[in-house]
Amino acid sequence: MYTSMEGSWINTLFFWTFTLFGMINFIHLGLYIVGANTYDIMQWRRKKRLEAEKEQYEPLLTVLVPAHNEELGIIRTLDTISKST
Repeated sequence: MYTSMEGSWINTLFFWTFTLFGMINFIHLGLYIVGANTYDIMQWRRKKRLEAEKEQYEPLLTVLVPAHNEELGIIRTLDTISKST
């Protein structure tokens, strides 16, 4: 049988062991929650930024103008095309 001194020592050891593991698990859970929320906020900001960039996107347009010996009229043609786009 255990004496009262040994039982007290074992109870104290179990108490501090379970307390330590409980604190570690509690801290781990807290860090997990903070990390998950931080990740969600970063993804939300990224999504909003990508949506804003998508709205600002203007596709490029290529205009082919056939011109042969059009030195005089090409400037006026290019000015008209640039104003219409």
